[in-house]
Amino acid sequence: MDRDSHNVIPFTLALLLHVLLFGSLIFALDFGDRPQIAMPLAITATLVSEDEVVEQPKVVEELPPPKVEEKLPPPEPDTSEQDRREAEERKRREDALVEKERLNRIAKEEVERKRKAEEEAEKRRRRRKSANVSKLSASGRQKSSVSAWRMNVYAKRQRRQVRRSGTPNPID
Repeated sequence: MDRDSHNVIPFTLALLLHVLLFGSLIFALDFGDRPQIAMPLAITATLVSEDEVVEQPKVVEELPPPKVEEKLPPPEPDTSEQDRREAEERKRREDALVEKERLNRIAKEEVERKRKAEEEAEKRRRRRKSANVSKLSASGRQKSSVSAWRMNVYAKRQRRQVRRSGTPNPID
């Protein structure tokens, strides 16, 4: 028998799993937060009543005399902000000049690219034109040979018509 017909092993494993789960819950809840027991502090002290308290006299501290500040020469104006602005302005001008040069270079490249494209287009047009001329001359020769052939065929038909009926066919 290949299979257990009563599923004893899976049933046993499921029962064991449930027992372990409920047992761990009981264990966790049983040993959870225990109340803290109040412990006496390890300090030695004596109890004093209000009558026995002796007030100590207050000590008044003498304030030191105010300091006389010596007049210092006025500080030199801070030029770091002005220097920073000048440096930013120089940098902005340099960046603008570099950008202008870059744009000029790009414009020149664009003009050169367009010029080359136009030259290529012109070369293609010339080639096509020369090819068309050669095609026309070839097609002219071909057309002339075709038209001569047609005329020949038409003449043969006319002769046959004349032989058969004695008059040419006006429809052809």
